[in-house]
Amino acid sequence: MYELQRVARQGNDGLTESERAERYRGQHDAVARIVLNVQRIPDAELRSRLQQNAFFVLLNPPEDTRPEMERREATLWLCMDSIESLGAYLRNEPAPQRNSAVKDLRVQFAEFLDSTFFLQS
Repeated sequence: MYELQRVARQGNDGLTESERAERYRGQHDAVARIVLNVQRIPDAELRSRLQQNAFFVLLNPPEDTRPEMERREATLWLCMDSIESLGAYLRNEPAPQRNSAVKDLRVQFAEFLDSTFFLQS
């Protein structure tokens, strides 16, 4: 999640088309690593939460009209939710409540909650 967070903080301003494409591939690779690594977590609810958050980072349906800055902010909130959830799990604490930005995103794109996404390499 830290890699996705770092990329979201940087933005795409001033990048060439090939640099943007490389960054896009890097995001897909990071999400694929997350999906693979969370398979080791025995808690099914946490596994699902982390996977959904990672998939929502890549969310880009045609009807999505959010500007780039809003997408970047959503990525930061999704990453923070994942980091806080994993931290609570490791400390043997209850899962934290999702923040309002993540809740809103899940409502806005509810049809994607149970989807699996094709991950490009």
